[in-house]
Formats: sequence, C-alpha cells, structure tokens
Amino acid sequence: MGVVLGRGAGYRWRVAEERRPGTTDPAVAPTLAAESVGDKSSSDHDAWIGRTVAGRYRVESLLGEGGMGLVFVAEHLALRKKVALKVILPSFSNNEEIATRFAREAMASAQLDHPHVVSAIDYGELDRGGAYLAMQLVGGVTLREWINEQVTIPWQEVVGIGVQIASALEAAHRAGVIHRDLKPENLLCERRSGVPFVRLTDFGIARILSDLDGPDAARSGASLTQVGVVVGTPGYMAPEQAVGQPVDPRADLYALGVVLWEALSGEVPFAGDELTAILGQQLVGPPPLGSVARGVPESLRRLLEELLAPRAEDRPASAGEVLDRLAAIERGGPAAVARGAALPGPKRYQVIGGWAVGAVALAVLAAAGAMVFAEGPALEAPIELHPDAGVSSAAAGIVESEDPAPSIAETVEALLNGAKRRDRVAAADLLLGHRRPEEIPGFARAVAEFERGRTCKARKKALDAIGAAGDPRALPALKRAQGWSRRGCRPFGLGDCHACLRAPLRDAIKALERR
Repeated sequence: MGVVLGRGAGYRWRVAEERRPGTTDPAVAPTLAAESVGDKSSSDHDAWIGRTVAGRYRVESLLGEGGMGLVFVAEHLALRKKVALKVILPSFSNNEEIATRFAREAMASAQLDHPHVVSAIDYGELDRGGAYLAMQLVGGVTLREWINEQVTIPWQEVVGIGVQIASALEAAHRAGVIHRDLKPENLLCERRSGVPFVRLTDFGIARILSDLDGPDAARSGASLTQVGVVVGTPGYMAPEQAVGQPVDPRADLYALGVVLWEALSGEVPFAGDELTAILGQQLVGPPPLGSVARGVPESLRRLLEELLAPRAEDRPASAGEVLDRLAAIERGGPAAVARGAALPGPKRYQVIGGWAVGAVALAVLAAAGAMVFAEGPALEAPIELHPDAGVSSAAAGIVESEDPAPSIAETVEALLNGAKRRDRVAAADLLLGHRRPEEIPGFARAVAEFERGRTCKARKKALDAIGAAGDPRALPALKRAQGWSRRGCRPFGLGDCHACLRAPLRDAIKALERR
C-alpha cells in the first residue's frame, strides 16, 4: 500500500520576530502535501530578486522556501498586480511526482472561480527547467492560527466559517475536484467588518474526476488516485481515504466535520502518534461534542455527527446539503430536517458490518509496518486570551459549577499539569483573577501570564518573570511549551508560531534545571 501523507513543514518562512498570529500577512495556497524541509541554505533566493519570470512577473521579495521550491511576492508587469509566485527549482524538474503535484495544484485551482477559493492565475515551465505557478496573493492567517489564538470561538462564528467552506467545497465538487486535504492549515482566515472571511487553499493532492480519462491522465496525476495509495493528513482524512479506497466528495465532508468540531472545541477529535490508532478512533466516532464545547445547538451537533460518520453512505449526500443545513442553523431556523421527522439518537459506531471492515483496515495498516507521517495539528500550541476578555468561558464553567472553588494548590496543579489546554487556561484565569493576589506563588503567576500571553513580547516578559522567581516547579509548563508545534503559522500555515520563544525557553529551562 502506498502512503503519501500530508506534511506540515514544507516551507521555512522569513518573518520578523515580533510578528504574531492574528496580524495580517500575505498568504497563498500551500504547496506539495508530501514535501519536507531540509537544512537547505536560502542563499539561492537572492538571485531571483529582480528577475522577470515568463516575461511578465517581476520577483520582488521572498515569502517562503522549502527543500524543493521557493515562493515569492511578484508583480505582473502589464497589470501592475501583486501575485504569489511559486517556483519548483530546476534541480527537481525531473521528479515526476513533484511535477505531477505541481501541475495538479495548478489544474485544480484554475478550474475554480469562487470567493472562498484561492485560485491559480498562471502556470508554465521555467526557461532553465522547473515550473512556476502564479496565484492570488491574499491576506490573513491560517485557521490553525485562528483557533490557537482564541480560548473559544462562538458557535455562531464557527457556523459562519462552515458556510463558507461548504460553499467552496460545493463549487469544487461541481467542477469535479475533490480536495482530499481539507484541514485548518489549508484554510486562510481574515476579518472583514468583524466577521471571519475564509478561503480554501492547497489543491496539491486533489482528485480531479477527469483524471482517469483522456491522453493526459498520467501527467494530471491519475497515479495518485489508485486504489491502495493513501493521500491526506491523518485525523482529517475519512476512514475510506485512510485505507486507500476510492473517495468521492463525501470524504471532503468528513474533513469539514473534523475542522468544525475542532473549531468548536479547541481540540482535535482524533489524535495519536500512529495512523492505525487514529483510524481506530475514527471508526468508533468522536467524543460527545457536549463534553468539550458548551451551548452548541442540537441541530449543529447532529450535523457534525453525520459528517463524522465512519461510513460515507451515512454522511450528508453533498456539500450543497451541508451548506443548506449550516445556513439554516446560522439563520436560527430548522436545519433541513423533514417536518415531523424524529432526529436520530446519538450513535457510537460499532455496527457489526462496518466494524468488520474497520478491523480489516486496521490489520492492513498494521501489516504495512511503522509509518512516519506528518505532524498532526498543534495539539499543544498555546491558547491565547484577549486581554479584555476577562475570565474565559472555561474558567467561568468552573466558578459557576456546583462544586466548591478549587484551592490555590489545585489550581496551580491544573495550570502546570492539566491534560487539556482549556483546563490550563481556566486555571491561569482563576489565578490571575484571584481576589488575594499576594497568596499566589510568584512562579505560578508568571506561568499563568505565560499561558495567557498573546504576543511574543508578552510571553518573553513572562519568561523573564519565571526566571526571576527561580522555582523549578515551573519546569513542566516550560517543557510542554518547548514541544509546541513548529508549524501552523505564516503563509501556507507552515511557519513556526513560536520561533521567537525557542531560545528564551531553552535558556529558562537550563537555568531552572541547574537550581
């Protein structure tokens, strides 16, 4: 069984140290999903600055670089329009898989003219080998950053995001394109008049339904749609996709369900270090949404449950249906359920027939041996709180519960060792909002400030306070932060959100370990 799994670290980004998630940086569609970064020197990119590509694109500045290509801001000389110009280096021009994926991305995105899709503008061969792809240059951050920078996203906002993604998927499916790698890193988000505006990106592993027809099938990527070849990102791709079976548009709907579930809860529904473990969870179904997200209407919970059904035939039939139901929820009306029909009860998918297929799938995957696949989403990326937000909803839930308020010691323990991000944020809020701040240990207050920090500057200041306190009990929090994902930010969602903290974190840990 072939395995072509989505990777998270295809490009290395040049960003100013103090720029943080939430600011607007140019961003464009991601590149090859199976690409990996090495320690490639960036010395080559300077030769491109000022160069004219294909007689019409003047290269102005570097956006990012990877082991196989570069991405620039360029200007179309005739139109005086800025574009994102992605180039595959000549040294990789003879790599058929890279060429296929690059051509596929150009072909798929060029077929879509939709406000919620980052589209291709131009594609061609470079004079000295390699290829280029000109795309829209758009502002915003990835949905991964959007999720990470907020303690909670209101369900109404998540529904609005879902409406836009479903609209983009409907257009793609109508054009015969199945994305196959829908995830927060491949969605760009910016605020327009206070409302999230989302664009779908990265069609590098899309399935084009015409692939198997015509003389250009091999070049357009038919080899990437063969039965037994796995393409996608673990935890987001549907079970049938994870075992290399043929997929239809309902695989994208499954991924949409995962994205919306994650946006509502702040956590991924399926997590693990191995594809087999993740698939096993998917075959059972996600945890009850109510256990991780409060106040979500029943109609939305039911829709997500259907989207995350292990069997494709149990999911909604089309992106259009999902769009209609989300739009109805957004309006506050009935969610496209027949009048008088009873809603089904909650399901935990343990159907004999379906589970038998799942067991076979797990056996096939296990037989393939150990697999090295891309990092999943940033499970331990920090949750960041707006300074004016007051006590987070998670902390409010603790305070308003019937249980007595936790002691300071219990709250500090939750801050340092809480298994869930929301628990740690809630603990930080409680400590920082304590009516007797003098009773809070200095190191704990500094760790709480670090947990809540929204900017690199704020987190560095908190690290200084942790160092000044000199208490080794802060080490669990710092070591957890050291493991934060190195992807999910900047253009393409592949930059390190926490690059500015790596050295200070390392120094703070060393200092505390010496005490």
